[in-house]
Amino acid sequence: MQFLKYIENKLKIKPKQKFVTIIGETPSRGARSPLLWNNAYKKMKIKKKMFPLDVRKKNLKKLVSSLRSNPNFFGSAITMPYKTSIIKYIDEIDKDAKKINSINTIVKQKSRLIGYNTDYMGSVFSLKLIKKKIKSVLILGAGGVAKACILSAIKSFKNSKFYFYNRNLKKLNLDLNKIRIN
Repeated sequence: MQFLKYIENKLKIKPKQKFVTIIGETPSRGARSPLLWNNAYKKMKIKKKMFPLDVRKKNLKKLVSSLRSNPNFFGSAITMPYKTSIIKYIDEIDKDAKKINSINTIVKQKSRLIGYNTDYMGSVFSLKLIKKKIKSVLILGAGGVAKACILSAIKSFKNSKFYFYNRNLKKLNLDLNKIRIN
């Protein structure tokens, strides 16, 4: 709790301020989410604010624990490099995010923190709009969103032939081996 007080003071979070965060190594140096969401909250007259939380890996567990116990905290976006390492500190992970082994969103429900991968959700939504039969799928890259897109494509086009290309073949193989389809 003392750690969160330190953060609240540093960010100038008011005592009863309802808030969400973006957690990463340095989101205060360039994440656009706080600007976007704070403008949206203001326009929609929602009394909530988003704060960027720069955190070192050694303090990640302490931060998550502090946020869990704060009644004014509602959820968080997760950015690099913590999309995988933060999983062990939350209470539950969505089944598809578990297959990808990456989360980018935490939602607080009562005092439980639940992790989701909204990249996967967006990809599934987009692929459902394709109404014709797909025989072949080409996936380019194996970066941050790739695992989510690969899983959604494989689930959406089960009878298709898949081709993958990445500049670093070793990274592509490692990423593909981490995705569990069942």
